[in-house]
Amino acid sequence: MSALLTRSQAVRCLLLNLFLLPGAGSLKGGRRMAGVCQLLLLVVGTLMITPLFLEVIDQFMKLYQGYSQMADSGTGEVPRSLEGLQETLRAVWSRFGVLALAGMFAMGVGWVWGFITGMSLITEATRNEEEI
Repeated sequence: MSALLTRSQAVRCLLLNLFLLPGAGSLKGGRRMAGVCQLLLLVVGTLMITPLFLEVIDQFMKLYQGYSQMADSGTGEVPRSLEGLQETLRAVWSRFGVLALAGMFAMGVGWVWGFITGMSLITEATRNEEEI
């Protein structure tokens, strides 16, 4: 299918890879193996980042609940200080940071690979149009 791509279709495939979903443009351009691998890198990277994201959200929710309970009752314990929150977030980072960085790296590799695949589709479409 990629031999039948026009230059404008190849540019659309590149834009799909860069701005929508890495792998979508590759699949549309006929590069099935590259497209599936790019999509897998994005999914795996997202799954690797998710634990850090959820844990950080949980810590901020606990902080908010503490302030909310204190404001509602007018009494009760003062929620932990921001320094305490910083310590907690450092602990979360030490637990999930390497995994999240690896996930970001995997996603970056998928996007770069999508860019390279898109550029190769444009080059191939340009060559095909010149031959015709």
